[in-house]
Amino acid sequence: MVNQNILKLQKEGYLSDHLLKVKQMVEIGSSARRAKIIYALTRHQMYHLIMDFFGTQARIKKHSIVIRLESVEVDILKGDYVKAREKACSWDGTQLLKDLGFQYSLPGQMATKQDIIQSMDIPESTLNTFLRRHSDQIKPVRLNKATIQSLGIKANRLNAYAPEDVFKIVFWMDSTMGIQVRKKIFGDIGIEEIPVIRHETEWKSFLSKVFAGV
Repeated sequence: MVNQNILKLQKEGYLSDHLLKVKQMVEIGSSARRAKIIYALTRHQMYHLIMDFFGTQARIKKHSIVIRLESVEVDILKGDYVKAREKACSWDGTQLLKDLGFQYSLPGQMATKQDIIQSMDIPESTLNTFLRRHSDQIKPVRLNKATIQSLGIKANRLNAYAPEDVFKIVFWMDSTMGIQVRKKIFGDIGIEEIPVIRHETEWKSFLSKVFAGV
């Protein structure tokens, strides 16, 4: 989603055709890696990217992000680097989930379906329904038999979920932990129920990827 919008904004002249970006190989298990593109955007470039998403609730959330970016900038200009760093680090989705008690049982902060069920305190059927509904955006990683055995697990088949996908699951679902995550990020507006109209779904996808890369 982010890549699509960056290409559109470049075509329209809002972003440079030569954005600074790096490709980073991310561990997704003891024997698998995934390429992840990380863009280095200026504050103003980030504003264009954020504002390219719309919808009533998205508008509120976008302004909240802009306010937080400006707040970090003010702290930096004042020389209060510790405070600025604390605010920036609060956007680390994986660390935020750990702070809220999410437990990862696999290396590389990979999670099993059981980790998600137990940490979020939700029925397995609820999670399965959610994963089927978002199968186009949340892709499980099937671990090979050697990896499963090295973890001391007796199952013959086991799926794992990468940190960014775990964040999507928690962030999107209307669970107790999901509400806590949204409130940590957005304040009181984070407790509002998330609509499921198309543009809001696109915004959720975009936002999850933004926080995964911070």
